Amino acid sequence: MDVTDIGRSPYQVFLGIKLRRADTEGVEIFLPFRQEFLREAESDWLHGGIVSALIDIAGNYAVEAKVGEGVELTISVPVVGT
Repeated sequence: MDVTDIGRSPYQVFLGIKLRRADTEGVEIFLPFRQEFLREAESDWLHGGIVSALIDIAGNYAVEAKVGEGVELTISVPVVGT
C-alpha cells in the first residue's frame, strides 16, 4: 500500500488533510482551517477532537513509513485532574 495515498480514508478526505511528507525521518501533514474546527463560536481554540485526529493520523503515517503496514500500537495518555 502506498503510504502517501491519503485518499484511502474518507475521514481524512472529509477533513481536507494533505500529506506533505511521510518517510523514515518523519511525517508532515497539513490541515486547512475551517470554522467548524473551533471549540465554540467566536473562539480561537481548536476542538480537541481535531487535535487528537491530527495526532492519530500523523502517528499512523509515521509508523507505516518506518516499519510498514499492519503494526498494532497502543498509546496511553494520562489525564491529570485538578
